[in-house]
Formats: sequence, C-alpha cells, structure tokens
Amino acid sequence: MDINHQVHLSDNQDKSGEHDIDNDIHKDINQSDYPMDENININKNYLEDLDPKIKDSFEEFIKTLNGHLTAISLPKEQKKALENQIEGIARKIKDIPITKKLQNDPSADSIELTNEDGNRPVAYDEDLEIDPQNADAYNNKGLSLYYSGNHLEAFECYDKALEINPEFACAHYNKGIILSVNGYNREAIECYDKALEINPQNTDAYNNKGLSLSTIKNYHEAIECYDKALEINPQNADAYNNKGLSLYYSGNHLEAIECYDKALEINPQNADAYYNKGIILSVNGNNREAIECYDKALEINPQNADAYYNKGLSLSSIGNNREAIECYDKALEINPPIRTCI
Repeated sequence: MDINHQVHLSDNQDKSGEHDIDNDIHKDINQSDYPMDENININKNYLEDLDPKIKDSFEEFIKTLNGHLTAISLPKEQKKALENQIEGIARKIKDIPITKKLQNDPSADSIELTNEDGNRPVAYDEDLEIDPQNADAYNNKGLSLYYSGNHLEAFECYDKALEINPEFACAHYNKGIILSVNGYNREAIECYDKALEINPQNTDAYNNKGLSLSTIKNYHEAIECYDKALEINPQNADAYNNKGLSLYYSGNHLEAIECYDKALEINPQNADAYYNKGIILSVNGNNREAIECYDKALEINPQNADAYYNKGLSLSSIGNNREAIECYDKALEINPPIRTCI
C-alpha cells in the first residue's frame, strides 16, 4: 500500500481557509456513559504566549461553559473530547504565524491604552467627541476592535483615519492585515504597498506583503519582498523562514534549507524553521535527518501535533513502525481530529 505523505508547512500566516490536503479522515470521538462531575479543565501551557486578550477570552469561555455544565453529569469521554477540542483550538491559534511570527500585530501611533493612572483603557470615543478629526484615535480604536475580533468595525476605523490623513502609513498597514487575515490578499497587497510608499523602511510591511503574495502563489515576488525585508533588517529570522517556504514551493529545496539554517542561526528557538526544514529533508528522502529536525521542533513546542505526525511518517519510511505508531498516538492525543492520509 502506498503512503501519501501529506505534510503541513508552517508559513507563519493564516491560510484563510485554503487547504491542499486530500482524503482527510476525521476521527469521531466516542462518548461513553461514565458520569464525570468535574469542571472542564485544560492544560494552562496551551494558553501561554497567546495574546492576553485571546487568553482572557479562552478563560472566560471555559468559565461560562462550566457554569452551564454545573447541573449536568458529563460523561468522561465527552468531557475529555471537549478539553481536547479547546486545547486544539488554542494550539492552532498559537501555531498561526499571524499571531506569533507574521508581524501581523496592527501598529498604533503613540498607543496609550491606559489613562494617567495606568489602570483603565483610554476612551477613544471620548477623544473623538472632543476632536472628530483625530486620525490617531481612529487608528487606535481600530487596534482595540481588531483584538476584540470586530474586524469590520476596525476596518471602518482605519478607513476613517485614512479619510482624515491619507498619508497615515500604519493605518494602511493595519488595514492590510485585516484584509489578509480574512482572505483578501490582493487588496491587502495594495494596502501594504501604500504603507511602503509612505515608509519604505517598514520591514513588517514587506514581510506581510510577501506572505500575501505567497498565499496567491506568486512566489517570485514574495521572495523579492522577503529579500527587501532582510536588506533592511538582516536579523529578521521570520523573513528567512518565510522566504524558505516560498523557495520550497518554487522547487528550490536547497536554497530553502539554507534559509531555514539562517533563521535558526539568528533564532535557535524558531520551532517553525526546524519543522519546515524537517519537511524538506523528508520529501527528499533524508528521513533520519528530518526526524532530528522534528525532535528539535518538539523540544521547543511539545504541542505541535503536525510535527509528531510528520515524524511518524519519516519513522515509517525507515521501517520503524513501532515508534511511528507512538508518534501518531501522540499527535492524536494533542489533536484528535488530525488528518491521516493512506
């Protein structure tokens, strides 16, 4: 039986719903009738390094969920399934480069999220009542709305800021981020271009433009953007990692590995670079070296189910089926609905 080695490259951005994986098999969670009165609890490690507002949202959701379950005798397997799903969502958010590596945090001009006593958020609406032409207040309000998940309202704030000040570079940049995370990459590229016209030294805008170009499979121009970002900041490990991804998709595997090595030279804790390097090694038949890379990635991020899955594929390729099964089991423990392709 041939094994179709489907691998998931981490490219530091939200795929916006685009998938190239065929034959997905989702494992159903069997529910037993064993009562379980304990609250839903998840490993707090899953919430580490998340944006504080996202972390607070998870904790509030779990608190609310437990409030609804107080009068219910929840079966043990159903409780575990819920915990696994919540942990899986947190892990996926943490792995999305859009939240950790993409430089996709909207930038704010002189953001002041607290008042003079440092305790309360600034009331941007009050600022705008005093000065309706305050472009900074619209931009900063958009920032808060973005982190609250209100993308449409944030988008409208950035448009208002740009109506007041068309040369507001970070408003163009922030608008581009909202467009890209919602799948409008061509429009996002236009916004990044506007931001770069005003501020040609914005490495994050070049990096994000490259990610949007890569998403629409324009790898050549994406690589040019990463090169420009690296010209401005040669120590940008994320740009090297993202450039490696575009080189991989362009078929330039050797150059891609060189980029991942450079990213790791700058930041030895870059789990994505180890993971991506492992994939290139595995697809070129260097499975033992690939396993070493997956192990490094897992040392840094033990909750990377895809790394366990791909490590299992490499182990299977060299005939070590027992350890491969252990890796698949670990991947399923972290993320029960993980894809398997046979």
